[in-house]
Amino acid sequence: MSTNTVINTIHVSPSVSGIAYAPDGTSVWVLDLPNTVAHHYDGVTLAFLGQASIVSDPYSYEPFIGPNIIVGNTPYQPAGASDLDTAGFLDWIPFNGGSLAPGSAITTSRGLSFLAGGGTIDTSAGNLTVSGNMVGEGTAFLTGSGRIMFSGTATPRAPATISSAPPPSS
Repeated sequence: MSTNTVINTIHVSPSVSGIAYAPDGTSVWVLDLPNTVAHHYDGVTLAFLGQASIVSDPYSYEPFIGPNIIVGNTPYQPAGASDLDTAGFLDWIPFNGGSLAPGSAITTSRGLSFLAGGGTIDTSAGNLTVSGNMVGEGTAFLTGSGRIMFSGTATPRAPATISSAPPPSS
């Protein structure tokens, strides 16, 4: 739930291009595109956890990062498409190592953005229908007995890879 109240501060360089929060609040990613890195912070303590290089064309990531990014070991489990709105996903559902496990069938016009860490879509509880585009250099791992219907296009600059194999364990 958004409160519009500042609860803590992350000190960043003036070259920051965007900030993305994990939907569960456990991670914060700060994009520093001129320096081609994404800084990772703990979402609760705001302790610096490390950074990841942004490869390819770093500016291609900028429009695909909203206020949230799916990361971590706990799947984000929206009950329906309206939960994506409530969680702050705008035009894109960005992944960087996390998983999306819809609680029921979801249809969305959002695009899917798979950053270097990739992501998993688990359709065990419901199908996912996506009419937006798919971008990124990460792998999209697909699991579950449901279906993913995708009618968008992959960006030729950095097309994501789709795999039905399970993601590697970390």
